[in-house]
Order: sequence, then C-alpha cells, then structure tokens
Amino acid sequence: MHGWYSDGIAGPEQRGDIVRFVHVLGQYGQVWLPAIQHAGQILEPFRRHQFSLQFVMTAQKKNTDVLIRKSLNVDTRGRGTYEVTDEVAEIVADSGIDVGMCHVYVAHTSASLTICENADPDVRTDLETFMARLIPDGDGVFLHSSEGPDDMPAHIRSVLTQTTLTVPVENGRCALGIWQGLYLWEHRTGPHRRRLSVTVQGVP
Repeated sequence: MHGWYSDGIAGPEQRGDIVRFVHVLGQYGQVWLPAIQHAGQILEPFRRHQFSLQFVMTAQKKNTDVLIRKSLNVDTRGRGTYEVTDEVAEIVADSGIDVGMCHVYVAHTSASLTICENADPDVRTDLETFMARLIPDGDGVFLHSSEGPDDMPAHIRSVLTQTTLTVPVENGRCALGIWQGLYLWEHRTGPHRRRLSVTVQGVP
C-alpha cells in the first residue's frame, strides 16, 4: 500500500475508504512508524463524532509467517491417556519456526486432548476415576446405546474436555511448563486409531 490520503467531510465514499484502510491495516504484518504516529488522527475524529480526516499513511507488507501442518496417528489400547508431547515437539522442531503457536486438533467425537502433569501417573489415573464416577457406562438415562454402553459416556467426556490445544512456540520449542505434558485422552474402552492434526505457525 502506498500513500493514502483523504481530506474534508467524509461522505459515503470517504467512509468506505476508512473501512478499507482499517481492513488493510489488519492484513499488514508490519506498519511503519509514520502510520503509528498518525493513528491518533484516525481515531480523534470519531471521538469527536466528526468525519473530518486528513493524513498521509505509508505501510509495507512483510509476509514472513510460515505455516506447517502434519497428521499424527495414535493407536490406543482402550480408555486412558496417551502422551504425545515428544511427537508434537518433533513436528515443531522440524517446522523451523522459532516463535509462534502450535495448534493440536483431534478429529474424533469420543476422544479428546488435555495438558496434564507428566511426572506422577497417578494424576491421570485419578482423572479417569473421576470421569468414571461422573459419567458411568451404561447409565439408563442415555438413549444412544447402539454402539455399546461406553459410547455415549465417551461422547460426553469428549464434550466436557476439549478437542484442541494451543501451545506457544519459543526458541523453536513448545513453551510447556516443566511438569506439563500433552495427552490424547481415549474415552472408548476398546482400541482405536486416533488422528491428530498438528499445525505450527510463526516466524522462522
């Protein structure tokens, strides 16, 4: 975007220019200092409930973001948690991204994702015990039972937890706490192959 200029009382055409200008600002990864210095001139007329605008703005697009997406399959042995921290960390390292975000998504309705303590496995056992007490298999209140007594509880477990996780990337690594691990949580009692999508976006 090169010089952008508007002067006088804003009619429909000028107001359209304002909307387009703000939209362009949102698309630009880097705005030069003159744009920042003139930001007050953009906002002040609106604060005064006027549409008088006079400024020159220069912006430069610098698209340096990188986006990497990979699939990860996890074979489960039945209900429980399965750590995927190392597998996700390898995808982040291979992406070459230094600073950004890592997004993990599980494409199922009877499994979920969680960040949990990675030191004492009793923590995850206790979580499973809690869920079993909260949502017992074969509860007579459930109408959906055609796929087994564990299926509807698995759907509820998935809804109550989460199917996505987002972790910041710093210095080319997932910025997890020292006791944090990434886990796939299988909610069915039988073995399944679960598909995860890992997206890493940021600046190399």
